[in-house]
Amino acid sequence: MKKLTKTLSLVLVVAMVLSLCVIGAGATFTDNSKVTADYSEAVGIMTDLAVVKGYPDGSFKPAGTLTRAEACVLMANMTLGTTAAAALAPTTVTFKDVPASYWGYKYVEYCYQCGYIAGTGAGNFTPGATLTGYQWALMLMRILGYDMTSLTTGNWQINTAKVYYAADTQFSKVAISSAAVTRAAASQMAYDALFHATGATTGYPVTKVVSVKDSHGAAVANMSSTTTVGYYDTVSQATSQAPCIIFIDELDAIGRSRGGP
Repeated sequence: MKKLTKTLSLVLVVAMVLSLCVIGAGATFTDNSKVTADYSEAVGIMTDLAVVKGYPDGSFKPAGTLTRAEACVLMANMTLGTTAAAALAPTTVTFKDVPASYWGYKYVEYCYQCGYIAGTGAGNFTPGATLTGYQWALMLMRILGYDMTSLTTGNWQINTAKVYYAADTQFSKVAISSAAVTRAAASQMAYDALFHATGATTGYPVTKVVSVKDSHGAAVANMSSTTTVGYYDTVSQATSQAPCIIFIDELDAIGRSRGGP
């Protein structure tokens, strides 16, 4: 298994902090009742992180779909964080149908330069095409650093499924196919990728220590956690992940920002 990129693992820490702090259940959408229990935690955390956003009318549309360009926005947010992603300013134009004037140009160009995406032929990316389960799985596996060079020969969808469902590389339990992936399912897969939930039980464990302290530096009882989130191939990779420490004042600020007390 290859190591997560550093930027992705930093976003993962933030996701863990938000999921461990009992200060709410994510953004409130007008159609929250339509988000099934299987996906509710993922949708809540991913929208809290602004990796995925709702619609101006206050809905999330969990059964709706994503375009290929929208997938690039999600990947940029996951790997850079939303602030850095919004500040992207590429100077090259790779695809004929994604000019610099296109709304998602900077996200598509970034993902292409990082090797997360490829074109659809004839110099095009087809940004408005509906994102399929196979496509989203392949993109996320590239983000995670899996070696996907074997997909260059044969049927790429079959090859993607083989890698995705393999015991040592599967990071999500969401079923994939050539059909459109829903917004809820895509959120779950992105959430699973951030936590690198491969289910692996061999190798060196990667733990995230989340410590909550008061303004005097003393640990707050029952508010700290050590969680194994995946496995790396070497000790140096596993131990290079720094602990996350937040102070109670910061926790209060997070709570207020999410409508807490």
